[in-house]
Amino acid sequence: MQTMPSGVCDELICLLGPTASGKSAVAVEIAQKLPVEIVSVDSALIYKGMDIGTAKPDAQIRARIPHHLIDIIEPDTYYSAARFREEALATIAQIRERQHIPLLVGGTMFYFHTLQHGLSPIPESSPEVRAELIAQYKSTENLYKKLQSVDPISASRIHPHDKQRVLRALAVSLDGEQIMSDYQTPSSRTALESKMHYIALDFDDRTQLHQRIEHRLNGMLERGLLDEVAKLMLRGDLDADSAAMRTLRIVKHGNI
Repeated sequence: MQTMPSGVCDELICLLGPTASGKSAVAVEIAQKLPVEIVSVDSALIYKGMDIGTAKPDAQIRARIPHHLIDIIEPDTYYSAARFREEALATIAQIRERQHIPLLVGGTMFYFHTLQHGLSPIPESSPEVRAELIAQYKSTENLYKKLQSVDPISASRIHPHDKQRVLRALAVSLDGEQIMSDYQTPSSRTALESKMHYIALDFDDRTQLHQRIEHRLNGMLERGLLDEVAKLMLRGDLDADSAAMRTLRIVKHGNI
């Protein structure tokens, strides 16, 4: 793989787009022309054992083009945006040391925003507090209702079924000196000092995108998606509201 002058490597290429928009194919085309290494900006690809349902790049592509932040945690592991930013920044620095260009690819817009603009210094909640809250309130619905009473601003920003974010906001609000929304002030964030070039993939005709999504899903089913999901459920430590399972976007009301 060729290298680039350090000034060029200080810049970032960001390739964004919705599910099934063709990001991976475009990333491969870019890699054929530039000395890039791909950094995944996708909250689904981080999980091990979820290859089909998350449409991970296949082994052949990953052998040809370096990929990062894929298959880094188990499905039951808590993973925050703060951890993503820390690991992404470290990865970007390593890529630049090799005089390659970081190519950030994904559809998790919150991760892109977090990387560029930073995060407020919100304290981490302890696993013990989260476990106590789960034991006390039993369901994501009850956790969300409690968050609405404790910190309605944070509750309004979080989907009621997003168990991971609901639990974190509630744990921080109950265990810390301030509620979650009080920590989230733009003035306390540290922005990324890099020039970011954005390439956004989209479709004027959304029908075409929906057809691509349907085609992808059919292909996943043929490759054994249901068996993959069943294997995950047999672990015993995941449910439909788990962050990992929600990334599959086919679990509805606890049924496959």
